[in-house]
Amino acid sequence: MRLALDYVRSSVFPQPLRWFLILLAVVLLVWQGWQTHLLQQELHGLQWRVNEQNRQVRKAPRQTPAQHQDIDSRIREANLQLQALGLPWNLLFDRLEQAASPQIALLEIQPQADKGRIALIGQARSMEALLAYVRALEALDVLHDVSIQEHVVLTEEHKATTTTSSVAFHVQSRWKTRL
Repeated sequence: MRLALDYVRSSVFPQPLRWFLILLAVVLLVWQGWQTHLLQQELHGLQWRVNEQNRQVRKAPRQTPAQHQDIDSRIREANLQLQALGLPWNLLFDRLEQAASPQIALLEIQPQADKGRIALIGQARSMEALLAYVRALEALDVLHDVSIQEHVVLTEEHKATTTTSSVAFHVQSRWKTRL
């Protein structure tokens, strides 16, 4: 009696499946190598572009102090305009409409957002109407320190018998941008 001991295990995978897995691993390895090659080429191209742009920057003429001041002033002006855009304009206009009167014709609104001031230019039918309008502006929660900067009484003669007068005015106030 002969005893046959086989200590070598038989393969878990059949022979064709083994070859397929090896072939799949080789294909994935080649694909990964190709992707790495493409990424290295792209990286090389981007590095070349950065170097070219650096050379162009070095060739660019240096700015003079006057040019720096001009750029700085433009930046400050742009920042002021951006700051002005962020102000509560709708609230201001709503409140000005609340103070409106048929006796008052508001012709111009001149905001000075950087100083927190606003100027109102218009005409009133009478001095009493102008004073009532100024009191109404003072009562608004968005304005304070309302004052008449200038006023002129305008007189017009109609036909030969009647004379009417109106008051042109310039009112200035501080604008509360944060309530």
